[in-house]
Amino acid sequence: MDENSAHPFSNNDGAVEISRTLREVPPGDYLFQIKLFSLLSKAEEKRFESSDFESGGYKWKLCLYPNGYEKENGKGHISLYLAILEADTLPFGWEVNVKFELFVYDHMRDKYLTLQ
Repeated sequence: MDENSAHPFSNNDGAVEISRTLREVPPGDYLFQIKLFSLLSKAEEKRFESSDFESGGYKWKLCLYPNGYEKENGKGHISLYLAILEADTLPFGWEVNVKFELFVYDHMRDKYLTLQ
């Protein structure tokens, strides 16, 4: 079996694909917790940023637009972006491939929304 592969299988709901990947860099995680989201959505500021964090040897931050990022047709939605920091220090033509998941906990419904 290849180190990196995908194998489809089916169940009652239809086809599902399982990916298998071996990697040298351990996965990272970061918790960006908002205690009172309703206050953010009413604030005059349109953008909020997390503290800087490191994962995979790079520095990152999360950028939150509680009322959507209007330039990307996000109005009426919550927009959350993963931004790499210090990009100007990376070599010309650099590329970083990232697979990330966002887990958003809705305390009113006691459910998690997962975005990948």
